Amino acid sequence: MINKFIGIGHLTRDPESKSFSSSTKCSFGLAINNTKDDVLFLDIEAWNRVAENCTEYLLKGSCVYVEGKLKLNKWEDKNG
Repeated sequence: MINKFIGIGHLTRDPESKSFSSSTKCSFGLAINNTKDDVLFLDIEAWNRVAENCTEYLLKGSCVYVEGKLKLNKWEDKNG
């Protein structure tokens, strides 16, 4: 099975960095406009050197090219 994602969009928030004992993680939101009224919102995670670069060079509103794998998470709110 192939799981490859490529997208271009704008950051919806400044990157947040977290350091662990052997790695670094950076998280940010990405908005991709399919049409004027259709926007796809994604949560992005980058690790290690890529995470360090994202934290250093990106800000909310930055236009970025993202390439990676998709991971789908499901959850329920308190209303079901």
